[in-house]
Parts: sequence; C-alpha cells; structure tokens
Amino acid sequence: MSDRNRFVDGVALTIAAGALGLVGCGSDSGQGTPAPNNGSFAGTASVGGGTTAPPSSTSPGGPVTSGVGGNAATAPTSGTGSAVGVGSGGAAAVTPPSSSAGGSSGVIGPSGAGGVAAPGAGGATTAVGGAAGAPTTGGPGQIGGPGDNWNVMSNLDANGLLIAPAAAAGFQVQTTNFDLEPGQEVFKCFHTAFPNDGEFDVGHWESQMSAGSHHFILYTADTDTTASGTLAANGCAAGGFGGSTWLYTAGSPHWHLPYPDGVAVPLVSHQKVQFDMHYINTGTDLIHAHVTLNVEKVKATEFQKAAPLISFNTQINIPPNGMQTVGGDCTPPPGVNFFLMGTHTHRRGIDASITRKLASGQLGEQLVHTTNWDAPAAMLWETPPYLTFAAGEKFHYSCSYQNDRSSVTTVGSSAANNEMCMAITYFFPATSGGSCN
Repeated sequence: MSDRNRFVDGVALTIAAGALGLVGCGSDSGQGTPAPNNGSFAGTASVGGGTTAPPSSTSPGGPVTSGVGGNAATAPTSGTGSAVGVGSGGAAAVTPPSSSAGGSSGVIGPSGAGGVAAPGAGGATTAVGGAAGAPTTGGPGQIGGPGDNWNVMSNLDANGLLIAPAAAAGFQVQTTNFDLEPGQEVFKCFHTAFPNDGEFDVGHWESQMSAGSHHFILYTADTDTTASGTLAANGCAAGGFGGSTWLYTAGSPHWHLPYPDGVAVPLVSHQKVQFDMHYINTGTDLIHAHVTLNVEKVKATEFQKAAPLISFNTQINIPPNGMQTVGGDCTPPPGVNFFLMGTHTHRRGIDASITRKLASGQLGEQLVHTTNWDAPAAMLWETPPYLTFAAGEKFHYSCSYQNDRSSVTTVGSSAANNEMCMAITYFFPATSGGSCN
C-alpha cells in the first residue's frame, strides 16, 4: 500500500462504496502484551532479528533499519532527510517518506534475496518500499506495489501535485483551503457536488492530502441542504467517526484504490458529497491544508457493485501507562469476494491484525498484520483468486495498545487523545448479511 505514513498503508486505509454499519465490539477486551514482530518497528530491533545502522549517505536525516532473515523492516525518517529500508534475506523493506517540514520522500529500498512477493495483474506485487522477490502464482499484494503499477510518485506533475484524469475518463475535485497553526488539531467538513452529468460508475479513486493530514472520508450526501462549496467546522458525521454513506477514505498523503476489473460504485448525476477531513499540525510552521480527489470511471461496460464491511470497536479503555488488547469477529455475507482488508488505530496502537476464524472457532491464517499505526499494511486482492470464506467462517480483528499517558485513553476521534480499532474490508457483489460483533 507504496510509501505510506498515515491512517490505511494507510486504510493508509483506503476504502470505498456502499452503506457502512459501525458496530461496537468488545469480545476480546482486556489486558495483555502483544507478541513481538520479527524485523523491526520504529527503528528499534526486536525479537526475530533486525538491526539499525547509523545515518549514511543514503540516509542523511535518519537511520537505515534492516530486517535480517525476518519480516519486513520499517525505516523511519528523522529530521528532514529520508531513510532507506533494506530487507536482507527476508521480506521486502518498508520505507515511508519523511513527514518533517521540508523533508524529502523516502527512497524505495530493495528486498533481500528471496524477498516476499505476491502477484498483481500481469506481474509481481511486493510489500511497500521493496523490490519484487520471486513471484508466486496467487494471493494478495499491497497497494502500490509493482504489480499495481502505481506508487506515491505516480501521476504527479513537476510540482508534485496530483494530475487530473482526462475529461473522458473522469474528473478532479479540490476542497477549499484552510490553515492550521502549530499544535492545532481540526475536523472540517467540505460540502460540494460532483460535476458528473448522469450516472457515473467509479472504478478508481486517487487522492492527495496536503501536509498535516491524518485522514479524510468521503460521504454521499443526497439530502444535504448546505450550499456547495461550504467549508464547515467540526467534521461531517454528527456522531463522530463514521456514517451510513461512506464512499472512500485515505490515510496517506497520496493514496489510491483501484477496484478489480468489472467492479464499481455508481454515483447519481451531480452527486452531492461531503469531505470529512481530520488534520493535525505536529510541526512548528503554519500549514495551508486541502484535499484533492480524482474520480475515474470503470472501464468495463458491465460491473458488479462493491460494498464495505467495517467494524468500530467501542471497548477501548487503556489504563494509565498500561496496555490493552481489544477485538471482535465479523461474519461475511455468504458467497462474496473480498478484495481489500486493512486496520486502523491511532498512535498508541502497537499491533493490529485480521485473521481468518474457522467454523470450529479456531483461528486460521493471518490475513493482515501491522505494527505501524502510521502506515498500516492493507492487503489488496485485485485479480482472482479473491479472498473468500467457507460456510461458518468469520474473520477476527484485534488491536493492541501501549498507553504513554498518565491518564486513561478511551475510544474517540482525536489522534492526540483517543484511540480507535477498526477492521476495514470491501467485497463484491454488494449484498446484505454481513455483520460485526
């Protein structure tokens, strides 16, 4: 899900399409210490191998972190330079771009011999920031890998701005600009209508958020009476995070979601929408913020509609300077194909995963796993075979936290003061029957 440094390696979460149900879940609430991950996290070697090298000519502002014989290493950035992730004999490395003011983008790091790779359309897909290892014959890939034919530098002009699609292929929308003072956290709601005449069937979303972004969510707003072009405070969702008409979200500065061939989301003529934007300025300079969105039509003449199945855990109550793990189960609709899975936590999240739960009640294969809240892994099944579940199977999601505060941390929207635990998944064809508990 390429270099990513916010909410769905992202959900970088990127998400899209259909009705969204947010369900309070707490079947796994309680204390506990998550198992350590191989490789490294946040520049510190952990069990399973992982070494941190000092700054070098390839990493003028930050360390080079490598995973030796283990899982993907994460190369954090520091200051205004960029770091290089190197996976040595294990999985491909992850190299996020610098988030500091004036920092350069992270450099794509190579994988070691035998680096983990998964296929994309017509080629291999790898973990973010790494070159392909030996391709396999099936399975998921991460958005932005070579098989996806996209990375964080794709589709940008000489000034680093998102290039609009050709008129025949789609359109571009940009929100009104707003300013953030150093230390300021804001929620904004931009009301507008898309310029499409007649039904528009979306097959690809691509977005760019200016500095200070945490995430934004795009909602349909058919009954919105607020004038188009209005920028309102306090966000769009009356109850905080979530809504019933979720279309798309991004948690990385530059992000995209390609639907599989023959899958799309239909929009009505001049679709009314709301951009629910969350920004936080952790630097020392004033930020001029906005969101730019490309909306591109599906290429197929016939398509199946996509829909989400998304959980929202309300049982987060992390004790002062303590730990907690929460989670729950989601029951997929019968007979559907999942093509996207990811998780979302805030900065106290140290481990998040989605795992298949067998009909026997035992946990099976791990589908998604991340130890980086700021650039969480999200898996994309862009071509067959898609992810499916047998009768009686579910998927289990789990989030573990380490509280760095002297007060209790609870569920909420603020990236500075609250936490979240979400499983974010998308499937087709859209149908009813899925739920999370």
